[in-house]
Amino acid sequence: MATQDRVEEVFRAWDSGDADTIRRFYAEDYLDHDPMPGTTGGVEGVIQQIQMLTGAFSGGNTEINDVIESDDKVCMRWTFTGTHTGAFMGIPGSGSKVEIQGIEIHRMVDGKIVEGWTTVDLLALMMQIGAIPAPE
Repeated sequence: MATQDRVEEVFRAWDSGDADTIRRFYAEDYLDHDPMPGTTGGVEGVIQQIQMLTGAFSGGNTEINDVIESDDKVCMRWTFTGTHTGAFMGIPGSGSKVEIQGIEIHRMVDGKIVEGWTTVDLLALMMQIGAIPAPE
């Protein structure tokens, strides 16, 4: 499977909460350098993160803006949109539409994601869901 197709399938699994696909693409002992608070390590930690996000944001959709591949790493720049309908990090659903951007780097071994780094614009997200005031 080509890298672009693989990346798209992984992001569709994140958006839909498809744990079976996540288990197929992530190594059991996956090392997440930037896990969400309250999640464990490994592939099960990834599934916990997905459950937190799909429970908090309905209609989630991730658009892949760029994919860059080099040696054993794949870098993706993406945009997520959804509606904040459930609790996220202790903040009750606001009904707000959100759009955030992020960048991920995955290290691959034998077709599996074994290690990852993620940067997400959480400040923008927190402003969009009303957790912190937007600048005036």
